[in-house]
Amino acid sequence: MKKSMMAIIATIFMSRPTKTTQAGSLGKDRFWEWFRENKSFLEQYDKKTDEVMEQLQEKLEEIYPDLRFEIGQDKDGIYEFVISAGGLKSAIDSVLELYKSAPKIDGWRIIAFKPRQAVTRVEHGGIDFKLSDFMYSSSYNEGMTDIELYIRGFRMGKEETYAMAGFLFLDTVIGEYDVMTRLGNIKFHPLPEEGIAFAGDDDGVELETEPEQMKRLKPLAELAAEIDAVSGCDIPDHNIISSASGCNE
Repeated sequence: MKKSMMAIIATIFMSRPTKTTQAGSLGKDRFWEWFRENKSFLEQYDKKTDEVMEQLQEKLEEIYPDLRFEIGQDKDGIYEFVISAGGLKSAIDSVLELYKSAPKIDGWRIIAFKPRQAVTRVEHGGIDFKLSDFMYSSSYNEGMTDIELYIRGFRMGKEETYAMAGFLFLDTVIGEYDVMTRLGNIKFHPLPEEGIAFAGDDDGVELETEPEQMKRLKPLAELAAEIDAVSGCDIPDHNIISSASGCNE
């Protein structure tokens, strides 16, 4: 069953990027022991956001410096702790290790990898982005899906902001695990209708006219169905990762 949208607040907190390490069982056990003992404090994340996030980061960094997390609450009032690899393929095993070592915690759901969510708007860099403003085209190379992401309103000088918004939407549309393991090259361009030359013409590829470009573009919201149809669900730890991809039983 697909995960419901997080209600009230969904806050992401990123640990500082360092080399991923593997934690011993004692370290993981101590983390979950601390988590369980402090669950009442963690449940105040919406009121004591900075304090909760700082303490969680500190404890998580002690065993897995590269991991990130989200904390929130679903529509039924269940608190959710999402363990994220932060987009690093090298951290996938660390996410699985920590997830598999988690005990049952009353009132909480532990989730491996950021799952698919029905998000239609994200805010980043002071800009409010709409999913409907993102289109894509795709190609296939050595078992991976390469995508070209076209964004309405794309502005030169703000490339990193628009690219990050694109990655945020990719995480919500197909889930973090599929972004890391099923997508290959990802490029970002202005929508052709913007009348701006898009990146890629410096590769010696002849530019298409705007109508030709628009014909092959699809709404980003449709990417999940395409990825599922092409890649299937033959993946390790299927029973764990299915909650973060389109491979639900």
